[in-house]
Amino acid sequence: FGSRLPFNINSIQRTRDFTYLVSPMSAMSAMAAIVPLSLFLVSVNPVAAELEPLEDGCLLQSTKERQLVAEEQQPVPGYTILCGGGSGSGCGCTDSVQVTSTTPADAVACAAACPSTQYPGFAFAVGMPPLCFCCNNLVQRSGLDPPFYLYGVAGGAEGDPHITTLDGRHYTLLRQGTFSFWHFSGLETDFHSEGAVDTKKTQVDWHVYAHYSGQQSFTKGLLLIDKSGGSIRQVLEITSQDCKWKARKGNEDWKVVDNAELIFVPDGKDFVTGFDLSAVSSPRGHGGHAFPNRVHFSMNTKNGKLDVAGMSLSCRPSHNMNVQILMKRQSDKKFVDGELKVSRKSLSTLQMSTDSEFSVDSKWQELGGSGQAASYFQLVDTNGTSVASFQLQSCSDAQKGLAEETCSKHLGEAHGTYFFEDCVFDVCHGGGETQAELAAELLAVTKAD
Repeated sequence: FGSRLPFNINSIQRTRDFTYLVSPMSAMSAMAAIVPLSLFLVSVNPVAAELEPLEDGCLLQSTKERQLVAEEQQPVPGYTILCGGGSGSGCGCTDSVQVTSTTPADAVACAAACPSTQYPGFAFAVGMPPLCFCCNNLVQRSGLDPPFYLYGVAGGAEGDPHITTLDGRHYTLLRQGTFSFWHFSGLETDFHSEGAVDTKKTQVDWHVYAHYSGQQSFTKGLLLIDKSGGSIRQVLEITSQDCKWKARKGNEDWKVVDNAELIFVPDGKDFVTGFDLSAVSSPRGHGGHAFPNRVHFSMNTKNGKLDVAGMSLSCRPSHNMNVQILMKRQSDKKFVDGELKVSRKSLSTLQMSTDSEFSVDSKWQELGGSGQAASYFQLVDTNGTSVASFQLQSCSDAQKGLAEETCSKHLGEAHGTYFFEDCVFDVCHGGGETQAELAAELLAVTKAD
């Protein structure tokens, strides 16, 4: 943003890093503004037109006006904020097209105007008139002011667990055990190798296993295996026993990772693929556990290091964890198998599932995990747990009302979304306030810039 110059109505600037909107200069007001955009992942249909070029210059909105617009942002069921917010911390997508065939009145209508088969996100601006944009990707540019917002449906598992696939299908798992949660394979990356004329090529292969335990099948452990190039390069593991990451490179011993670190085994002097751990702020006033709560699945390319997917977590020792995975590019979803894969036909009419096709018979250690984690799962697993035991669970209206109050206390801004409904279900079925706290912590991680 630079000089305050006149500009055309509804003009758009498309830059290499970010597409942003500027509103017309009003004769009644000396302060026209860039209206904050709320960016969401989507799952329905429309027609979108190309963007028009913008003349140089933009006008900034006052802090009070910006806050008012941000407060008007409407929850969209099944969507969560990825980043954005106050002054200097906004973020946006790198490329978008404007919906001009209709004028969506709100964010829900904007979601219905951008098909997930074509766009991984959408932008909605509150204004006169409202404006809607379909994002061509979710590659982010951070540090934007005024406060842009980025939202998305990230595949993941929360609470009991309630699983959301990468195309937004939502269900409750009715089984404990180890499952193939997210398996990314079939993509070949090539990159420049130090001292070589030709590029190197490597088949990328990441696998995330989840272990669910107990009658309510809460998530108790995650195992991240990097087999890019055909053999195990590096492994990450975390359980709700202590909520500490443990890493192993090749055949080396396990080590605890408490801080941000890129876990990778080089090929000669070259970085190939790795797990990039980092910590972002989350609410810890009610006992939240501080640990690296974000992992990026990274690979080397001709243009340098690229993050293919991002995993966000919340975890409470001796309880359970929540996890979400966000794909950075819509086109990469076709390489995903496991519980989060798209186009699972068996889920078309189901709200509950046993996910038998993704159940793993191999023992945790055989997959590449630690003996310590395997022993913990034996301790927390429930013998004789069946689908019938889940279906017999009930929750009275009074209990549900108390659960809604608890979840509203921690998740007010997510009211009316799957996130909120899952929280109510978990609290009401014996999870207690801890489940609401964990949900709030995960939401804070996904919102962090």
